[in-house]
Amino acid sequence: TPGYTRQSVVQTSRAPQKAGAGFLGQGVDVAGVERTYSAFLSGQLNSAQSAQAELDVYHSQMRQLDNMLADSKSGLNGAMQTFFSGLNDVASRPNDSATRQVSFDQAQSLVSRFRSLDDRIASIREGTNEQIGASVQAVNTYAAQIAKLNDQISAMESNAEGQQANDLRDQRDLLLSKLGEEIRVTTVEQSDGSYN
Repeated sequence: TPGYTRQSVVQTSRAPQKAGAGFLGQGVDVAGVERTYSAFLSGQLNSAQSAQAELDVYHSQMRQLDNMLADSKSGLNGAMQTFFSGLNDVASRPNDSATRQVSFDQAQSLVSRFRSLDDRIASIREGTNEQIGASVQAVNTYAAQIAKLNDQISAMESNAEGQQANDLRDQRDLLLSKLGEEIRVTTVEQSDGSYN
């Protein structure tokens, strides 16, 4: 179950009852339900997930640029080599008008390649901006849900005589984990059980 944290019943023994032969046990009372949870480990996990998500996005963006620039047919490397080869030919035969024309055509081809690459980079930039917009929307949604859970947790725990709202805390931690995949998250627990 995503977000579930193991919970254990805490039992306390009842006061024994005096009987003719001594004292008889009265069994146990349930003192509460504890959540098996480590704030340190949860923080480390959220930090690692944030770093992985950041690197995944970075890798995806860089791979697009790398594939675009390194492509042998539409990339920059082949066009640059052809252009400089043409300049070398012109330097070798400066009076040959055919060589100068070929070099000029290669320069125009290089300019066209730069324009084509600029258009593709602009397209990647637009896609990245759309991803950022979607990520901002997700962050706002998660933050609103976490704030609502903070209110519910503090209200329930203030009336529960020290008992924690374990299921709500599990839901909140799951949302924090999802939020951590969008942005870096650090939390500080307040005295009322809410997270800042």
